Amino acid sequence: MTAGVVVSCYRPDRIVHIDRDGHAETIAEDPQGTLLAAPTNVVFVGAQRDRLISANLGRWHLTSISDLGLRGVPLHHPDRWAADA
Repeated sequence: MTAGVVVSCYRPDRIVHIDRDGHAETIAEDPQGTLLAAPTNVVFVGAQRDRLISANLGRWHLTSISDLGLRGVPLHHPDRWAADA
């Protein structure tokens, strides 16, 4: 998959990848709303940032999704904070 953005959809219960050209592809979906239950936030975790974790507002658990062919970008850690300038 190409670079883009990952979007969690509260309803329907799905997670979508939108590439740089605007093409959307569903990368996870749960029509029953049990494993993905109103996903609200997603984050890439792991040493390679290749596992996606989804928070589920409709239930009480986190969902882990791997083997997507996607990787998150590293966090930006500025040398100086604005208050230090």
